[in-house]
Amino acid sequence: MNRNLTLEDFAPPEPYWNRPLQLRPDPSFLVFQGGGAKGIVHVGALAAVEDLGIEIKGVAGTSAGAMIAALVAAGFTSKEMLDTTSGQHIIASLGASFGRTRPFSLVRATDLFSWKGWMFIRTLKRMLPLAKYFQVALIAVVALLGALEYFRPFVGMFVGIGGLLFAYWVYKNLKQGVSRVDRVRDFIDHAIVSKLNGKHPSDVTFRQLHEAGGKALKVVATNVTDQCVEVFSYQRTPEVPIADAVASSICLPVVFEPWKFACQRSAGVRADEEEREFLDGGLTSNLPVWTLDSDRAAAGQLPTIAFSIQPDQQDHDRPGHWASALMSAIISGSMEIHTRAVDKMVHIPIGCSLKIFDFNAKLATLCEAVEKARNGVADRLERQLIEFPEILRTGCKQLCEAAVELWKQEPQIWWSNPPAEPARFGVAFAVQAPREWQMTTPFHYGFGDGRELLVKQKHLLGVWEDLEPAYVQSGPTDYYILVPVSTFDSNVESVERKHEQPLVVIIGIRDLRVKLDSASRSEFESFVWALGASVVVFAKERRILEAVQRSTQTS
Repeated sequence: MNRNLTLEDFAPPEPYWNRPLQLRPDPSFLVFQGGGAKGIVHVGALAAVEDLGIEIKGVAGTSAGAMIAALVAAGFTSKEMLDTTSGQHIIASLGASFGRTRPFSLVRATDLFSWKGWMFIRTLKRMLPLAKYFQVALIAVVALLGALEYFRPFVGMFVGIGGLLFAYWVYKNLKQGVSRVDRVRDFIDHAIVSKLNGKHPSDVTFRQLHEAGGKALKVVATNVTDQCVEVFSYQRTPEVPIADAVASSICLPVVFEPWKFACQRSAGVRADEEEREFLDGGLTSNLPVWTLDSDRAAAGQLPTIAFSIQPDQQDHDRPGHWASALMSAIISGSMEIHTRAVDKMVHIPIGCSLKIFDFNAKLATLCEAVEKARNGVADRLERQLIEFPEILRTGCKQLCEAAVELWKQEPQIWWSNPPAEPARFGVAFAVQAPREWQMTTPFHYGFGDGRELLVKQKHLLGVWEDLEPAYVQSGPTDYYILVPVSTFDSNVESVERKHEQPLVVIIGIRDLRVKLDSASRSEFESFVWALGASVVVFAKERRILEAVQRSTQTS
């Protein structure tokens, strides 16, 4: 007969909170989203990574994120980019040496644009807030043309035709961009050359950075010539200058001319070189986590930290016009598509009150944005990479050890024949990443590398939908007890649970070369239910459920 199971049966000999946490998180890959002037917050994110002692294995980025990624790959620290204490920044520190051979000075961010380019950006910056009045203005123009046509026949028609011709002239001149990115391109190259101590005089390529010991770097741009996403990297474009890749990635349509250069893919006999034209990478992939797939696989599936940028809450709640929203969408891109199916990804959205074109923001404002990002990201990373994984790893081990002890104490009258050999136990936490339908088991104990887990998706999803424990048999010798853990009970409508992250605890009993006695099946099911109830209590009291709900690394 089964005895009643209590939480004490799962009490670990040494609770995780009495043991020191893992002081240094795993090495990680970093991905930086584009965002125009808002990209300055990535410096704060980088500072938080440095504060936690996270080793950076590789970086990827788009647009403004590509600039940060290139500097990180070359070896620049957050303090070298912007020191919030002294106010010193990379443009000022390298501007003097950069301007010696050029007919312009480089002191602030706006100096990276031509006079014509910056004037256009300032005008665009001032006009975007007025876009909400576009419909009113359009109605007024139509009414005015109608009145002219009524009182002065043909005058309204000629004015309208003139307006259309003017609009066509504006379109023709704007479609190829107003400014160029030459200064940005040359400054990025100058910065990389200086960090490599002059080993290469100019135009440092991906191959040269790799041979100099730089970090793995992936830069994304939109290839207009071949009509595809272009990923610049050591593997794909070893002979391409990094500065050209960054210049390609930051070419926002209308604002900048498309960047053209002789882009060579591969090397040797497979080299493919032709002049290609590129635009902003945010048009196709603005948070390119997927570009690091091969690097992650080679490094043993290390975590990937994806930094995106979002408006501060007060700005996010304020309604805006579709034109400004469209501009933000182009620059911010689609995160969901390009983060799907990425294991062990930590997504950190960074709030920012700056606007896309705030390149002339005061230094104090920039420092404040960087420090705010640094503090917020550090807190999130500490929980995502250290605290929550420790809770989940420890929870798997504790549950497995407790299950073994319970198994030994049970009379096990359920089998038609006694087990000849002891069974092997394992525990795993099946979770579901945001925007995914499959459940995965990133945290497990007793299942080797995890490939020994043989539970079908339909069983995991079915248990989660029903919110009732169950057991399944996989092959002749393996049994799996599946326990859903939720803040709700089975009587709650599923629509109320749609924002809850699924958690199913898997307890595996393997190599059990016996058959379940049909006459004692109800006894075994009672054991499963009692075990499930205790597992739920354990998961809630030991913060396992909380860790799953608040962690984005469970993908």
